[in-house]
Amino acid sequence: MTNDLRIKSRPGRSLARRSCLQHNASSTHVLISCSWRRCAVAGAAGSDGITAPVAGTGGADEALGAPSAGFSGKTVGIIGLGRIGMAVAKRAEAFGCPISYYSRSEKPGVSYQYYPTVVDLAANSQVLVVACVLTEETRHIINRQVIDALGPRGVLINIGRGGHVDEAELVAALLEGRLGGAGLDVFEREPEVPEELFGLDNVVLLPHVGSGTFETRKAMADLVLGNLEAHVLNKPLLTPVV
Repeated sequence: MTNDLRIKSRPGRSLARRSCLQHNASSTHVLISCSWRRCAVAGAAGSDGITAPVAGTGGADEALGAPSAGFSGKTVGIIGLGRIGMAVAKRAEAFGCPISYYSRSEKPGVSYQYYPTVVDLAANSQVLVVACVLTEETRHIINRQVIDALGPRGVLINIGRGGHVDEAELVAALLEGRLGGAGLDVFEREPEVPEELFGLDNVVLLPHVGSGTFETRKAMADLVLGNLEAHVLNKPLLTPVV
């Protein structure tokens, strides 16, 4: 972001961002639901031919260890209440989830509970969603203190950038049972993914495909063209970087 702002400061140059709002927000809820419902374990059980239990015979419940928890009604904390963060919040509300958030300052006209620190937000959330911009200030915004505040009954969802999370601390917390689970679409050293994550049944991994739909990619291309046109015609950019 610092380099981007240096580019913007040069005379005659403008800086705009492309946004991948719609399906990135939707993929967030795929990660949340799959993390809570233990879909990785259920999918493996299905591939092994284990189906729903017939009365008293065990079956899938036995394979999974216990029935999984649902997402509806869980408290959702969002780091970064921008366009994507707000879209995540609106969708979570449809599941009856209380919403709270952290940002650099409290947003006027927003009814959601605001917390002044990420630790406070994590301590009061069952699902913690990272949806902010990656800067030097937000790098490793998810550290050991935040992870421990979220705790063994909480789930971390990262749809921002891999650098938001101290990955070594995340892996350690998952292995030690200090964190309930994680749903990750991004990684700190992409394309590398910590091998320890592959063997955990409380982790859902996606290969950075949150915006990977035809509709979203077309919308992103249209936005780039719209910003170029606005710049050439000396009009306000559609999505300027402030």
